[in-house]
This record gives sequence, structure tokens and C-alpha cells, in this order.
Amino acid sequence: MFGGGDRTFNLGFVLATADRWLITGATAGVGLVTEFRALSIVGVQTFTLGVVSTAVIAALGVAYASR
Repeated sequence: MFGGGDRTFNLGFVLATADRWLITGATAGVGLVTEFRALSIVGVQTFTLGVVSTAVIAALGVAYASR
């Protein structure tokens, strides 16, 4: 009735495809709620800490992924 052939569900492929969309959506969502006036209130030190922390986490992620 439905035809012959291999009917497999590749969960890894589905998750890899969904991963890109979910990360893109989350990044856009975070960027949409950023208030730059609030950044000026908290000061340069807090902003710098956030940037440095993001850079360290990104570097560790790249290093782990390249192993």
C-alpha cells in the first residue's frame, strides 16, 4: 500500500538539522531583547566581563570540537 523500500528514521540527521535552526533562533531572540541603555547603566566593567567570558567559552567550544 505504501510501497517498498527502507523506511528508517535518522535521528542524528534530524537533530543536526534542528540544531542549526534552534541556535539561530535563540541567538536572534537574545539580540532582540538587548537594551543598550541598560548596558550604559551597569558600566564598562560588567560589559567587558561578559565579552571576555563569551570569548573564553567560544574558544573552549572550538577547542573541544576540533579534538
